[in-house]
Amino acid sequence: MRILRYILQTTLLIVVCGCAYPISQEMREKADPDLTYPVVARNPLAYRGATVIWGGVVIGEQNQSRQTVLTILETPLDYRGIPEDAVYNRGRFIARIAVGEDQAPKDYGGRKKIILAGDIVGDETRQVNGTQLRYPVVQVKELHLFPRGINSRLFRPGDYQDRYGYPDYEQSPFRGIQ
Repeated sequence: MRILRYILQTTLLIVVCGCAYPISQEMREKADPDLTYPVVARNPLAYRGATVIWGGVVIGEQNQSRQTVLTILETPLDYRGIPEDAVYNRGRFIARIAVGEDQAPKDYGGRKKIILAGDIVGDETRQVNGTQLRYPVVQVKELHLFPRGINSRLFRPGDYQDRYGYPDYEQSPFRGIQ
């Protein structure tokens, strides 16, 4: 009887933890859901001080003495807070993570998915393939790094057609039905 109770409690704990959104409720209430990456990227300075929740794929990391600076390829988040794959990216942003004196910088590892909450602190211009790009900069307050291989399960427009043998949306017999 005790073993069965222990198994049920452990299972319940795993289910509850597995379904939890990676960013705290407090930060989700503070963040403005209308401030998506495409909105802010047009003029990051206009949104200075605003709290956002963004995610994506880590493509660059610089460990400095008091902070870690990540370059992130921004992608939409699914309902569980898991970033989409890099092919759905909408641009890049910079995340600054403060590192205390008693902490060693973490290894965020390239190409891992990440979700973070933080305040927009401005923008930074970097050169990529000979082109100057302006990146929004976020000072991170909370973050969650996903293990490699985690996938988002958002429904995409072509999923139904792909699953049932229609190679692309244009050829689907359901096109145009309202």
